[in-house]
Amino acid sequence: MLNKFDSAKTTVISKASARKNPRIPVILRVNYTVGLQHFIDFAEDLSHSGMFIHTASPAPKGTVLFVNIPCSSGEFLSLKAEVTWTKEKAEAGVTRGMGVKFLDIGALEMEKLNKIIGSEPSKL
Repeated sequence: MLNKFDSAKTTVISKASARKNPRIPVILRVNYTVGLQHFIDFAEDLSHSGMFIHTASPAPKGTVLFVNIPCSSGEFLSLKAEVTWTKEKAEAGVTRGMGVKFLDIGALEMEKLNKIIGSEPSKL
């Protein structure tokens, strides 16, 4: 299974130069809600502006969700996000999932996100 994630990381890193906020590769368990439904999946990358969530059931583009990202303190950073793109079918080197953009991030949330992104991937 790690090879699958390693391939996805390679793809993300190659796209990083085109992003305003480059994403760092992570394997991070996140939980999120879409309407009244609750999901637990894995994030494969993370930036100050969004993340990719590896999921077998991506929400449609434009869907607003609330994602909870674990912090090293044991707390969760809760952020509102919008699905900006989806990958419905797995292909070589790319997993199924959805890219989300964070919305309405306040100063306190950004400070917590900075700490998460500044952490070593093994500590996330």
